[in-house]
Amino acid sequence: MLNREAAKPGIRRLAEREKRVLYLRFIAGMTQSAIAAVNRPFTRLPSAPGRARVRRTG
Repeated sequence: MLNREAAKPGIRRLAEREKRVLYLRFIAGMTQSAIAAVNRPFTRLPSAPGRARVRRTG
């Protein structure tokens, strides 16, 4: 078992996205596939120059 106190300094240095992934995986018990779906809810579609289009996936 990981010593939580020993891990805290390293966790504090992580980006918010990385902290969220750790939470979802080890606290919420989500699978890596489910976490990937949560972290990539939008994909870019090709569009005319200067116009961004976004499509929701999943």
